[in-house]
Amino acid sequence: MKSFTVFPDNVQQQRPSVQGAMLIFDDRTGAPLAVVDSGLVTYWKTAADSVYGASLLARPNSKTLLIVGSGVVADSLVGAYSALFPGLERILLWGRNPGKSRVLAGLHAHQKAAVEAIEVLIVTEN
Repeated sequence: MKSFTVFPDNVQQQRPSVQGAMLIFDDRTGAPLAVVDSGLVTYWKTAADSVYGASLLARPNSKTLLIVGSGVVADSLVGAYSALFPGLERILLWGRNPGKSRVLAGLHAHQKAAVEAIEVLIVTEN
């Protein structure tokens, strides 16, 4: 069972705006087995779901990736896609807050692919 709260004003106090926990129960006895921080599960599971879908749908020789967003999920996607698509040359980050996108790009400067924040996206057909 997953439960969470949303408190947007927490950001002003340097706290997460979304917090939650998952309760894990034994499927034979119903006994509670664990309480897991939902942020941790979201970080890894969302990235895994995304790259699994890309493994089925994206061209394996893709060179450029656009990630829309600059939050926790976007952070997990940079590493996950870099692992699945080692031939990536560019990872573009676009978010509503360009400053957050730039900070996130800086955190991933060690990636093999160039990670860069963009403010405007112009799509051209190749």
